[in-house]
Amino acid sequence: MGGVHTMCFKNTRNPTCIDLLLTNREKHFQNSTTIETGLSDFHKMIVSVLKANFQKMSPIFIKYRNYTKFNDEHFKSELSNELLLNCDLDTITYEEFHGIFMGVLNKHVPLKTKIIRANNAPFMNKNMRKLVMTRSRLKNKFNKEPSVENERAYKNQRNVCVNLFRKAKKEYYSSLNPSVVVGNKKFWMAIKPLFSD
Repeated sequence: MGGVHTMCFKNTRNPTCIDLLLTNREKHFQNSTTIETGLSDFHKMIVSVLKANFQKMSPIFIKYRNYTKFNDEHFKSELSNELLLNCDLDTITYEEFHGIFMGVLNKHVPLKTKIIRANNAPFMNKNMRKLVMTRSRLKNKFNKEPSVENERAYKNQRNVCVNLFRKAKKEYYSSLNPSVVVGNKKFWMAIKPLFSD
């Protein structure tokens, strides 16, 4: 068990330990020390740097229907034909109708899956994601092949991303309607992207 403590110097010959910072993970607390602040005549303030790792959040998988090539008339026509060909309309069961309907629906409006980051920010858009991907690619290239050109390319792209993020955040929070942020859950959902993990 490691720790940092402050001493009360009310009695300079026999200082008393009054504040403790105890941990069983000493490596997580770095540069721990005490400093004189001038706020008290008797004891100093504890200062420590906490080094912590946060587990990466798993992505969210969302299923949706792709209506890009959907044609209402073609869908209705094929559904009618399938019903007429494959069942007796007077005695059709719900399970039979559901099976035929879903088969035609999946053909005309296919079900697709997209992946969204668990900590996806509301101000992120397609253009920003592409810029971030380019930044990551340039960073990986620089790590594999360190050179002045690769470093310059990565840093230029990084700066573009930082400036764009700042602008997007400013616009998002400037246009945020306070009347929508009602209750703890909605408040933290709206404000969370402003902070890091």
